[in-house]
Amino acid sequence: MMVFAFNRCYKERDTVASVTLLRAFDSTKVEGAQLRLYYDGSDRIDTIITTRSNGIADVDFTEKFKAGQTGFAVLDIDLVIGDSVIEPQIGIIKVEQEQLSKQTVFCTKC
Repeated sequence: MMVFAFNRCYKERDTVASVTLLRAFDSTKVEGAQLRLYYDGSDRIDTIITTRSNGIADVDFTEKFKAGQTGFAVLDIDLVIGDSVIEPQIGIIKVEQEQLSKQTVFCTKC
């Protein structure tokens, strides 16, 4: 009975990736850049996000996370414009389940 009550109270928390994009030469924030986050070899996770004025772009993966799953994903990060990769693999982000995972990456062509 106690286990049942505990399971009913479980509230799934958000699984969010937050990437900050900075210019490599002066560490200034980059606004309006498109970043592709993906798992190479799988189309399960492949998304494009755009940085805001503070250089940060967020993506919510809560819907893709399944409760009881161990870990979530390690994603590659590319700088893109439309369908073209401008700067490949400028970083990676380890997205932890039910957490806000943060990563800062630097670009040389932005």
